[in-house]
Amino acid sequence: MTVRFSLIVLAAASPAFANISYTFDTDSQGWGIVGGATDFQWDGSLGNGGLGAIRARDLVGGAFDSWFFSAPTIDLGDMSDLYGFDLQYDIMSIQGIPDTNDETAEILLIGGGIEIGFSFDDAPLLGSWISRSVSVDSMSGWRYVDSLSTGTVLETMVSEMDLMTVLANLEGLRIRGEYVNGEDQASLDNVSFVPTPGALSLLGFGGLIISRRRRA
Repeated sequence: MTVRFSLIVLAAASPAFANISYTFDTDSQGWGIVGGATDFQWDGSLGNGGLGAIRARDLVGGAFDSWFFSAPTIDLGDMSDLYGFDLQYDIMSIQGIPDTNDETAEILLIGGGIEIGFSFDDAPLLGSWISRSVSVDSMSGWRYVDSLSTGTVLETMVSEMDLMTVLANLEGLRIRGEYVNGEDQASLDNVSFVPTPGALSLLGFGGLIISRRRRA
């Protein structure tokens, strides 16, 4: 299996920033699933603006047991420089009418003994891609997670110190695929951390692009 990701380091007076992206154009790039889902696979016909995407389906019907797409842990670690970046991805429901449930996180970040999550106000669409984007900072509405198995979030907002602790020891990045009370399927594409325009303006011009390819 070939796992590919890109690191874009912008040279300037500020610390280096890394842009990690997964396009799933040729394979799953090391991603998998956690929770009540099965039939995880790479699909070369589903990509949103690309060649492929990843997908999975609900393991059992009739229960709102959350399942998540999960990033490869080997690509994580000290991601402190991602503070203030936008986490973006595309998601589509393949089966079932998605329902909004803002008590369940749509993104989970895990690290340093802390679990945090973020929920959007609307659900994905059946048969159509939608794009998600949220800034990874303490002012964007990230909340502490009560249960990783369900993805349940608490009302308490995450402090900047705890968010930095998570990023500095990042061992889990999960994106929710479960939006239906019953049988469902979902697909994920184009996951990336990208600098905000403000971050880029601070860095100035110039940069070094480093591409890495890992075989496993």
